Amino acid sequence: MMSEAEIAGQLIEALGFAIEDKTGLKVGLVSISVDMLETGDVAYVDARIERQTRTLVFAVAEAFSAGDQRLASATSVHKIVSASA
Repeated sequence: MMSEAEIAGQLIEALGFAIEDKTGLKVGLVSISVDMLETGDVAYVDARIERQTRTLVFAVAEAFSAGDQRLASATSVHKIVSASA
């Protein structure tokens, strides 16, 4: 079984990757709120952008078990640092 820190780490990583992949922007994490709902092992994380301004990106992510049970969710704010190379 994964620890809460490991689950939170996967959520944070997925948020950053999703933003860079979908926008081509390099971002820095400003704030994050993680809600732990269940214990277990993460099978996959679904991350998406909720809103983007000129300087910030707002995103959400959910971590699921192999049985599609939601283990944790996160909301985050990221500062746009630069465009990807």
